[in-house]
Amino acid sequence: MRHFHFYDLSTGRLLSKSMTAPDETVLAANTPAGAAAIEGRFDRESQRVDLVTLEVADWQPPQPSPQHEWVGRRWVLTAAAAKIERDDREARRDIQSAELSQARAVREALLELLPVESPARVKLAELDELIVGKRGWLK
Repeated sequence: MRHFHFYDLSTGRLLSKSMTAPDETVLAANTPAGAAAIEGRFDRESQRVDLVTLEVADWQPPQPSPQHEWVGRRWVLTAAAAKIERDDREARRDIQSAELSQARAVREALLELLPVESPARVKLAELDELIVGKRGWLK
């Protein structure tokens, strides 16, 4: 069995599809339209096929954004950009957590403020009783 990687015939870019095939017939039947196969295992993120020589050569794809730098064989976010993304995720998580927890505070405040016989207070009291009962099951 031999391993093959497919590449685009017009650009030389390696496709995400590769396969192991026992012979050329099986390989030909599985080659995507507009593609060809080259024997071996390759890194499609940092290599491509030279369409003139049909050799696989190292390749640096275009920079995704100014916030990326080439490290090893990959574009990665700069430390500053990664920190901004991390801070953004943490802020969104904290906001979501605060918004979810405010429902309890609002429910408890309304239970104190609404008239005892009010239909809204009765419904909130039923929900609160259910919630308090279920909290006892939490570990």
